[in-house]
Amino acid sequence: MDKAKNMTEPTANVNGSRLDGASFETVGKRAVATESDSVTPEQMITVREVPCDDEGLLALIAKLDHYLSSLYPADEIFGVDLSAPATREMVFAVAFLGNRPVGCGGIRGLDDGTAELKRFYVEPDVRRAGIAGKVYGYLEHRAAEMGHTILRLETGEPQYESIGFYRKQGFYEIERFGEYVDCDSSYCMEKRISR
Repeated sequence: MDKAKNMTEPTANVNGSRLDGASFETVGKRAVATESDSVTPEQMITVREVPCDDEGLLALIAKLDHYLSSLYPADEIFGVDLSAPATREMVFAVAFLGNRPVGCGGIRGLDDGTAELKRFYVEPDVRRAGIAGKVYGYLEHRAAEMGHTILRLETGEPQYESIGFYRKQGFYEIERFGEYVDCDSSYCMEKRISR
């Protein structure tokens, strides 16, 4: 991977500190979250922006859908139509542990100042290793770059670990919004972010 100089002021942070020791490097014109230099290449966690038809992203989303289908009926799973033209306007990121895709997420614009976090997932065998924080940090950074000041999301109460993670990132509960208004299992959250 071609790497350029480190960014001096990464904006994706929690309580003013970098996420899990991550740094951000510029690759092309995009910030990429990376581990410190003390890990081997096989252990390196990188987060890269990918197109909506990326094989690693699609495999992770399939695993997410399988997991969600064990918790909710089909009509209460709000995915993203990856074949829709509007999906190409979304930002998707995949975390890699070495060359293995292990986590993903996306953001889509809702209006001029609000974006929604979508399709957020980390492989179960690598959870609690800071991967979710790196993916989230990358997506928050990109949302701010795009001019958004609010991030929203929808999850469900059975996903208590997800709710706890989002609260640690600064999200708080809000009324159900958009396509989730009439879904009793939807638990919606929001966070204000800075540009």
